[in-house]
Amino acid sequence: MSEEVPPSFVISNARFFRNLLQTIRVITDEATFKLSPDGLELRMLDQSRVAMVDFKLEKEAFTELNCPQEVKLTVSLDDVLSLLKKAKTSDSLSFALEKDYVALKLMGRYRVTYRLRPLEPSVEEELRRPKVEFNAKATLQVSSLKDALASVSAVGDAATLYASPNEFKISSESKLANVEISFKPGDEALLSLEAKETCKASYNVKYLLDMVKAASAVSDEVTLHFSTNMPIKLDFVLPQPGTLTYYLAPRATE
Repeated sequence: MSEEVPPSFVISNARFFRNLLQTIRVITDEATFKLSPDGLELRMLDQSRVAMVDFKLEKEAFTELNCPQEVKLTVSLDDVLSLLKKAKTSDSLSFALEKDYVALKLMGRYRVTYRLRPLEPSVEEELRRPKVEFNAKATLQVSSLKDALASVSAVGDAATLYASPNEFKISSESKLANVEISFKPGDEALLSLEAKETCKASYNVKYLLDMVKAASAVSDEVTLHFSTNMPIKLDFVLPQPGTLTYYLAPRATE
């Protein structure tokens, strides 16, 4: 009788996968993934429950995927990221769910196999995507948005986003300084802009900057969806079939 093959996958670019895990780490360390015949996915809130990451790699992103039925796996991302610290773009990565361990195998000039004990998943309700009607949508270069948010973070702890049909702005102010960064149609950094109405909302700039910094390692383009004083949705374009989306609650208006 043949041995049962454990649920597993192989991805051709180990460094890319490590960078994807880093995008999740900005929200949570203890990550519960679902592996299924359709791919690998995760949807989790941060500890303060103001931010969510919604992630999926479609089956086409893997060179191999063996998973006849859905399984869940919880790991410490800090532990996995530490083990994959030396992962290269030329390495492939095998990820297998053994009986008591998760086996991670880096395959490049030679093979390195790590075995990590999974964590007990915390009991939490199935998360759903926030249902929000977005009235503004701005698509930007990730690098330009990262630089803009870094400039804003030097002034204040809140980033105020403003959108009209003709302009997208990010601003902040403190007792000592203020800053405004403007993007207009035709600017290299602004790839597209749509606004059903004038929209304005403020968000914690550290959360936004951490998200965009992490995602800049895997994405060149991001679309921001928001409405006045409503949560923001950040959709990043991935080079492999899949999705990387963050949601962030607005800061309370005074």
